Amino acid sequence: RQLDDLHGIARCYCGMGIICGSIEEFQTALEYFQHALTNSKLADRPSLTASITGNIGHIYFNFGRYREAADCFQLSLDYYEDLNSEQGAANMLSGLAGVHVYLGEYLLGLNLVKKAIELYKKAGHERGLAVAMMNTGIALHKMGRMEEAEVELLNALAFSRSIHLKPTETDVLSELVELYQALGQENKKLKYQELY
Repeated sequence: RQLDDLHGIARCYCGMGIICGSIEEFQTALEYFQHALTNSKLADRPSLTASITGNIGHIYFNFGRYREAADCFQLSLDYYEDLNSEQGAANMLSGLAGVHVYLGEYLLGLNLVKKAIELYKKAGHERGLAVAMMNTGIALHKMGRMEEAEVELLNALAFSRSIHLKPTETDVLSELVELYQALGQENKKLKYQELY
């Protein structure tokens, strides 16, 4: 603040918001992100503004304020498309897909995650691609399309392993356990539970 560096102030507030969000202090995170957004706009930093807007969307999602989350993801997507940022756009498409799947709007969610996958591939963003592959499997599971869900989740598992992405690998294993539990396939459930 002493330097009157609005961009720096925005980044600091954003960082504090990320930390608070990671320890699930969502209200405090939201307040930090709102301060960050104000300063980012004043500093005329559209890329940072897009990122912060997406972060606010994630906080709203955690609060269960899904339509507000979707509005933030859409606004952030608009910023990223203006900036020609494939990775940023893919992240926001994934966020929007998550909202729609959570609200039971599965086909809309699946279509959005497919678009995100295409953009992640273009951008060469392997982590985002792995998560989007997993999310495809989750959506198919929720739709009752179990065989397709199994294929997608196993592909996501193999890809996560190939790029040594342990957090996503662990999440996929957890989803496979749930899938095989729902299918009543106890041996497979126990196999993936042990791997998890």
